[in-house]
Amino acid sequence: MRTMRLISLFFLILVCGGKPRPARPIAEGRIALRPEQTWYSFYLAGQKIGYAVYRNESLPDGFRFEALSRMNVGMLGTSQSLRTRSVARTGRDLTLRSFEFELSSRERSFSAWGELKERALLITEKETGRRRSIPVTGPVYPIEALGMLVIRAEPEPGKTAIYNTFDGAVMDVLPCEVTVIGPDSVTVEGRSVQALKIRTRRAKLSSTNWLAQDGTSLVERTDIGLEAVLTGQEQALAGETESAKLDILALFRVKVDTVISEPDRVQRLVVEVSGVDTADFRLAGPNQRLIAANPLTLEITTPALPDGPVPLPVRAEHEFLKPSVSVQCDDPQIRAKAQEIIESVEDGREAARLLMEWVYRSLRKEATASFPNAKDVLKHLAGDCNEHAVLYAALARAAGIPARVVAGLVYMEGAFYYHAWNEVFLGSWIPVDATFGQFPASAVHLKIVEGDMAKQAEVLGVVKKIGIKVLQFE
Repeated sequence: MRTMRLISLFFLILVCGGKPRPARPIAEGRIALRPEQTWYSFYLAGQKIGYAVYRNESLPDGFRFEALSRMNVGMLGTSQSLRTRSVARTGRDLTLRSFEFELSSRERSFSAWGELKERALLITEKETGRRRSIPVTGPVYPIEALGMLVIRAEPEPGKTAIYNTFDGAVMDVLPCEVTVIGPDSVTVEGRSVQALKIRTRRAKLSSTNWLAQDGTSLVERTDIGLEAVLTGQEQALAGETESAKLDILALFRVKVDTVISEPDRVQRLVVEVSGVDTADFRLAGPNQRLIAANPLTLEITTPALPDGPVPLPVRAEHEFLKPSVSVQCDDPQIRAKAQEIIESVEDGREAARLLMEWVYRSLRKEATASFPNAKDVLKHLAGDCNEHAVLYAALARAAGIPARVVAGLVYMEGAFYYHAWNEVFLGSWIPVDATFGQFPASAVHLKIVEGDMAKQAEVLGVVKKIGIKVLQFE
């Protein structure tokens, strides 16, 4: 489900990086890095789940940041291992010039490289050669350089700055807001160390970070209970907790008092929601109506399908017919499979249903820690809700049906779990859940965000904060 994706994403944007040394003045923003390794241990809910190692170098014309990481967690009773490698090269001002990124888990892998040219970040997937251009305005920095960037700015307590940072986990540029708290001490490997305490906010998720004099992250603690601590190599490589016992689906679920015996049949749901900042999240939208603001109360309904036929291709919402880094609807194999599934069907309603049924029947339901992209899912025909959602979106777009991925929570067995599903446009937006085989999807789906991975990451902002009370269902 959606929780594994949240943790893997945040893991990739967690540490600022750098190499700690004794405190010294930083002259004119010039920092010389030693090509030594810096090790971190990762903890979730107080249990060790992985490690990362950084190796940074000072080059004649800039810097090179390299990071390797591994994380193990439990999901549906199975152990999931996620490994990443990233390399970022910058100028002397720390602005990004080029990057390489690799993510692998089990038999799945994703890798890409890119470079910044003029006002665009050009990204190329290594396996397919597919290219994507992201327009950028202003300087872009690798997330590994954030600590150095903050120190260079000679920060004063109370000062806030926003930096555009590249994130390999979502293949996109995200703003990171940094607020300086001030000097503080933090315990690292059993000793008290003087540091600069800052708060960061990225993808709606806040964390507290303690930086060494050279910008190295000593400790970082997030609002969802994930922590990175500077340690020695031996401690970082020490065995993690038996990860299958730390099931992140159970850890982050939102329990409710109401039992819904047949959630797939629910056509209307009224819930009271707490812990969500409505300035950050627009919860009202298609099939999800705001009833009251205080307390925040939402009515979710399952819409009726259009009465008449919907000709293909659908002549609306053209933005949701375009390919993206995870929804490769222009891929020849995706297009061929979509045509094979719908055959000569000309009605968008029937085509959308046929595509949902094919994805539901064809994909093995298994927990998957990977970068979800439709082409890879079509090859392996297995995955969790993320894989179902990106493949369905790609097939629908290839068939001429506007489709998007949405993320939020879904009710199951006394709790709401983080989840991803789809919406397709058939004259109005219709929710579709290929993981559970629902067309339209039932009303127990509470949508938080919509869009590609960079946008879906914002669900992190409600994890461990949101509360849900079921008021009515029918």
